[in-house]
Amino acid sequence: NILLHVFHTFIKKPFLILIFLVMFGLVVGAVFAETISRFFLPAPIPNKLPPIHMEANPFFGYRHKPNQVGYVLSGKVSINRWGFRGIDWRPKKPDNVLRIVLLGDSYVFGQGVHDEETFGVQMEQILNSRPSVNKRYEVLNFGVIGYDTGHEIKVLEHQALLFKPDFVLLYFCLNDLFYVEDYSFYPREFAEAQETFSVWKWKLREAARKSRIVMAAWDLWRLQGADPIMQLERAYVGKDLVPPEGGTEQGRWEFVLERLKRFRDLSLAHDFEP
Repeated sequence: NILLHVFHTFIKKPFLILIFLVMFGLVVGAVFAETISRFFLPAPIPNKLPPIHMEANPFFGYRHKPNQVGYVLSGKVSINRWGFRGIDWRPKKPDNVLRIVLLGDSYVFGQGVHDEETFGVQMEQILNSRPSVNKRYEVLNFGVIGYDTGHEIKVLEHQALLFKPDFVLLYFCLNDLFYVEDYSFYPREFAEAQETFSVWKWKLREAARKSRIVMAAWDLWRLQGADPIMQLERAYVGKDLVPPEGGTEQGRWEFVLERLKRFRDLSLAHDFEP
């Protein structure tokens, strides 16, 4: 009786039939488009729980919370007691060891890959596989997602130099030009992120990310110029432009240059090869 009542209601009100047909058509179209897209579009990298949590630091802005194991995308990550990725390094360097410190952002950190797949770990394995005169290499990964050159030099000053490195590799990416000078907002930002984290919201977002259409639309939006980092990459890489003089762009490069000078001064004061 209920079904008949609903049917008669639809018959008497044609606009309800129209709305139903439009909605049904949209659903069928979306399912069809998503199915076809899976033959042509790459699958997004999945995320896993638990995520790696960050904490504010008064000297270099922020770092990972020490002593945790979790995931960044689908890569398993181990954070040591110092708040960086890798095994629990000893501050005292053995006499037969050459230490290499890596400074950088997500590329150095190894976003999306397992601990043993980061290029820092692979570098250490390759160096130690070669014949040497009673020498062993240790590669210390101080890369953190989102760092710019300013963060990296601060980490070197206040953390990495404690381990007496022999070599320091500073990795620069174009997005480092979008730097942060005032670190005062980090404590509030990370505290709020921890308080508002919700597993069900995380799962809902992950469900949306599984759609090839949604991810393709996101990439298209970025390519259209709405993302300032994409604009920068197109200007310097795609169009092979030189840094302009004056204005915001010159100020960004001057910021990086000043940090590189500080990098040079630290190498002379602490006797490491930059």
